[in-house]
Amino acid sequence: MPTVRHLGQHSTLPTHYDASLLEAIPRLSTLQEVGYDVWHAYEVCALCDDGLPVQTIAKLCYTRQSEFLVESKSLKLYLYSLANERLGRTPPDVLQRLEQTIVADLSALLHTQVRCNLHTQYNLTTDPIAQYHLLENCEECLPLQQGELRIASQLLASLCPVTGQPDWGTLVVHLVGKRTPTRSELLQLLLAKRWERGFHEEICDELYTHLRDQYEPSALMLTCLYTRRGGIDICPIRATSTAFIPSHFIDVGLLSQPSFRR
Repeated sequence: MPTVRHLGQHSTLPTHYDASLLEAIPRLSTLQEVGYDVWHAYEVCALCDDGLPVQTIAKLCYTRQSEFLVESKSLKLYLYSLANERLGRTPPDVLQRLEQTIVADLSALLHTQVRCNLHTQYNLTTDPIAQYHLLENCEECLPLQQGELRIASQLLASLCPVTGQPDWGTLVVHLVGKRTPTRSELLQLLLAKRWERGFHEEICDELYTHLRDQYEPSALMLTCLYTRRGGIDICPIRATSTAFIPSHFIDVGLLSQPSFRR
């Protein structure tokens, strides 16, 4: 387990911008498939020169091939350190400089290019999981179409590896192959994670690896849409190819309205 400075500790809220608050955690998984770590930060703010606050939602995305991932509490503290910074004359000026600052600091921390868009409103009104059948509503056989399974479940849960606190979320799977999991197999896989400690990215890697190795699909996409904690949610996504990932999941310019759990 990596040593962390902030998570599980009492932290004083910063009063000034401080990029040193950010903390990188070594990525332990060796998964080689396509993947992205997507973050939504709902409590982001900076000031105009006259003191007017500019509130925004940040959508962040970086490749899972990065050597590091950002620790969530350090990101929360870092973003709060920007809340009282005067970054421009007008709100658009503030948003532009704020976005540039976040991209530069996170890219330097993680040694990879981090994409970021700041949003002042949702620009997609459709539920991002509306096209997936809900596992809990399926009685016996899962709905298949020519060996293709689209399924979601609100039963995703795991434990923080540092604090032991529960993390809740929604699992979304799109699988194409000759063999597909049954309802009971998916339930067993999900329920086994409820007492497992792991960062959200690690849980996603493990679920993806299990489905890939167990069913040998020709195409697979899996994402874990964890609910927010501390104003931030983490939504890692893994796939056999980028083309198999719906754009609304990884395009930082698209901000979907929250679904039932997110």
